[in-house]
Amino acid sequence: MRERLEPVLVEPALRRLEQPEVLERAAREHDLARLPGPAEAALEQARAAAARSGGSVELARDPRQAVAGADALATDVWASMGQEREEVRRRVDLAAYRIDGELLGAAGPDAIVLHCLPAHEGEEIAAEVLYGPRSAVWDQAENRLHAQKALLALVIR
Repeated sequence: MRERLEPVLVEPALRRLEQPEVLERAAREHDLARLPGPAEAALEQARAAAARSGGSVELARDPRQAVAGADALATDVWASMGQEREEVRRRVDLAAYRIDGELLGAAGPDAIVLHCLPAHEGEEIAAEVLYGPRSAVWDQAENRLHAQKALLALVIR
C-alpha cells in the first residue's frame, strides 16, 4: 500500500467551488484560468487547507489527465434537488466527466470509485463501474449508515 494516496473528485468545479469543505477533500478538478470572486476565495481556502495536511489541490480541464495515477475517484449527481431546470444542460455539459470504464482505466491500477448516492446510472457514473469490482460505493454507504446510527445514539441519550 502506498503511503500517500491520490484522490480525485470528478465533479463540475463551479458547483463545488462554492463549498470550501468539499474542496478541502478534492485533489484535482478543472483548469480554470481565473475564478470569479467567492469561488477564487474558496479555491485559496482549499489550497491552504490541503497544504496544512501535506496535500494539494490541482485543477485540470481534461478528466483523463486529472485522474492519471489517482487512487480514488469520487463523484456525485450532476443536478441536485432544486436544480431540475438545469438537468438537461448539465447532462450535456458534463458528459465528459462521467466515470466510466475508460476514465477508471486512466486512473491508478488499484483505484477505487466512490459515490455518495443516490446515483444516476449512465449519467455521472456508468453502471458497470458503480456495480463493478473497483466500486467502494456500497462500503461507503454502509460506513455512512454506522456513523448516522452513532450520531442518533449520541443525540437520544
